Amino acid sequence: MRQAAIMHEVVREVSTELGLRPPFTAEEYRRALSLAIGHPIEMTPRSISGRAFSGSCRAVQGAYIIQYRSDGSLIQQERIKYHQLGHITLGHVSMTGDDDRAVLSLCRALMTSEELDAEIFADALTRYALLGHRETLTEAQAGTRARIRASSAYSDYLDRIAGMRSAR
Repeated sequence: MRQAAIMHEVVREVSTELGLRPPFTAEEYRRALSLAIGHPIEMTPRSISGRAFSGSCRAVQGAYIIQYRSDGSLIQQERIKYHQLGHITLGHVSMTGDDDRAVLSLCRALMTSEELDAEIFADALTRYALLGHRETLTEAQAGTRARIRASSAYSDYLDRIAGMRSAR
């Protein structure tokens, strides 16, 4: 099963659970996710020309802090925001320790499995948020969707997301 197809279904499922229907923005996704997980999520632009920084996400004192590169196009900025929101959605960044202090800052230059997941999530979420989805599926598409939803990888993503929500 292609990971991109699985992630697209995860994005569709999570967006539906958050009450979002396309088209929507990263800001709308942020607000809905923040309410769902019970922690504030702050997104702040950062102007860093000429450096390899795209964005970062960390947990600090009960809030998620996302910084994103602000000198690209609006579409690039949205894509970076979706990538960082993907880290939160997929449980890559969590509140840990007695004081809920920062735990993880991620960089695309280190292509870990979490970075790859966040990249694929951001791609799927960007497409879904901008383009939406077909209301009617062909028989072949419906069969593919059923196989994806029956896959262990799909269940694993949804279990991680549910675990993060229940931990709040």
